[in-house]
Amino acid sequence: MLRPCAFALPLASLAFNIAMASPAAASPPNYPFPQHVQYAPGTLRPNDRTQAQQDQDVRDKYGNWKSLYLVQAPPDPAGNARYRIQDPLRNGVTVSEGQGYGMVIVALMAGVNGDEQTIFDGLWEFAADHVSSYDPRHMAWEVYADGTQRTSSAFDGDADIAYGLLLADRQWGSGGRINYLFEAGQVIAGIMSSDIGPQSLLPMWGDGIDPNGAIYNQYLHRTSDFMPAHFRTFGWENEAIPTSVCNRGT
Repeated sequence: MLRPCAFALPLASLAFNIAMASPAAASPPNYPFPQHVQYAPGTLRPNDRTQAQQDQDVRDKYGNWKSLYLVQAPPDPAGNARYRIQDPLRNGVTVSEGQGYGMVIVALMAGVNGDEQTIFDGLWEFAADHVSSYDPRHMAWEVYADGTQRTSSAFDGDADIAYGLLLADRQWGSGGRINYLFEAGQVIAGIMSSDIGPQSLLPMWGDGIDPNGAIYNQYLHRTSDFMPAHFRTFGWENEAIPTSVCNRGT
């Protein structure tokens, strides 16, 4: 049975006006851009741009983002494409939080160019090809242009990747080549066992952190890792996530 954590927030409502039931078919997108969801009362919107102009502004920014950050990686032996999100200011390094952002963006922009699912699958499979040495359910935090990588994960990357997989399940269903819902469950299970402090019930920096370490431990946090929208969504999907974890940091 699905159960939400005990708090509400707008971002979850924005992303998850997508229905809770997952269709078997993997195409076309169930919620193509633009969705024109109802924003919360009091939301500030541009008053000098029509809705059509705002939609095109987003499409243009999406295209600019792809041209700057999205790069193709070598395909797998079966010929399936791989994609990664690069940092052009750091010699093309890929970080897991960037990969997760890319997965979320592409899932929400489905329908703009028609290739979003192919790109999403390539982003996810690149992440799955470069896993943490501590918990193989997570992507390594940094992957360098020469293929070498860090040994541990980063919490925000883990959470964004899981969230992106849940969006993909709603957008395309999990009946195709990749079972997005299953893969999301694996990443979320890894978060609960490797990323959450056992006593603090708060996000650690990643799966390589010793909860009782002298400096880096379960009580040293980054505010950017407090992602209540993600946790609320994870709670909908998995009753094993206690409400006490969801409520922390809100």
